[in-house]
Amino acid sequence: MRKDVNFGLLLLIVAVLITFAGFTTYYQSVFSTVESNYTQKIAELTAIKDSLETARENLSETLTFKSTKLEDYEALDEQFLDVAKERDQFSEDNTKLKSELSKARTELIKKEEDLANKDKQITDLSADLTSERAENEELLDDINDLSDKAQCLKDTADANEGTCS
Repeated sequence: MRKDVNFGLLLLIVAVLITFAGFTTYYQSVFSTVESNYTQKIAELTAIKDSLETARENLSETLTFKSTKLEDYEALDEQFLDVAKERDQFSEDNTKLKSELSKARTELIKKEEDLANKDKQITDLSADLTSERAENEELLDDINDLSDKAQCLKDTADANEGTCS
């Protein structure tokens, strides 16, 4: 029985070695598959990481662009409000100036009418003055004639008074 036990132990050792070799081969195969999958996943993760970094850079650029556009929009909005205020002020000034122009035109028309009336008065007064001067000269001539006649009458005797005319 000792031989049978040694032989049984030998078979048991050989069976354990074959089983161990089988499990080693199996685990090596599984490990190779796992390692291959791991390497593939690492490559995929690296690609995803690169893609995310590119997306992050694009997002950063987009945020910078958006920030710049927002600042530009705010500046343009502020300029628009300033221009709108100026436009409103110009419109108000334009309305006031139109009103003042209308008043000035009305006043000018009134002044022109007054000037025309004054010119007519001057013309009438000039005509009256000319007429009065002519009448005044006639009266002066009459006074001179009467004065000469009075002098003549004083100088001549009563009988010769008929010669003074």
